[in-house]
Amino acid sequence: MSACPAEMIGPDATDPDRLRMMWLAVLVEGVNVALGHGSGKISLAQRVEAVSWLGSEDFDMVCGFVGIEPTVVLMQVETLREIGAPFEVEVWG
Repeated sequence: MSACPAEMIGPDATDPDRLRMMWLAVLVEGVNVALGHGSGKISLAQRVEAVSWLGSEDFDMVCGFVGIEPTVVLMQVETLREIGAPFEVEVWG
């Protein structure tokens, strides 16, 4: 019998806090790409795709994985867009 992916990666692969942090990183990067502040060089096509991701079912699902209400994130995105600032979060251990 072959090992399942979690067994191949290790016990941390199913740790809820680590999974939440992973999805939080996805959310932060996606929002920042939409705002033009993502890591690395961002093409116009990537930014357009990220903007269309905001408010989508996939966006809502990622917010759910993180435990954040999507409408709250979208309100923050609008404010950040107006002032030209990146999306940042503080994580407390």
